[in-house]
Amino acid sequence: LILTPLIERLVSTARKLRRSSSGSFSSSPNCAWARNAANGVRTTLHYADNLDNPANKAFLEAFMKKTNAVGDIYAVQGYDAAALLEAGLIGVKGDMAARKEMTAAMEAAKINSPRGPLAFNKAHNPIQNIYLREVKNGRNELVKIAQANVDDPARGCKLPG
Repeated sequence: LILTPLIERLVSTARKLRRSSSGSFSSSPNCAWARNAANGVRTTLHYADNLDNPANKAFLEAFMKKTNAVGDIYAVQGYDAAALLEAGLIGVKGDMAARKEMTAAMEAAKINSPRGPLAFNKAHNPIQNIYLREVKNGRNELVKIAQANVDDPARGCKLPG
């Protein structure tokens, strides 16, 4: 890949400066491009590859069995989207025409996500943990919870509620 040398230089510089980067910078595909050059780079995001919770363990096992690939943040986001849709459909007993009730059920959803507890605020933003992660051998390993239950106040949001 043409981008590989550039990414390797970027992560090498970030590591030398002891800086962190955005979480998506060290997502699984980017870690693969950067190979071992990303080792030691720290990022924050709402998921770490080795979160030690039952939902993540079950998710990673099922994902590997179904796809023969390791689940990552992008797969987790798809999982969460499906779980949110499921909560809405259960709330309206499958009646997708009941849009107002479905939205209310989704707003009230409490999802046991691979990323940890997931809920939504009045502006529909996620309430979730943000993790400090460190790249080790192409994986975003948990260092610690950087902030628990982050709830963006959505200043200026025009949604009713």
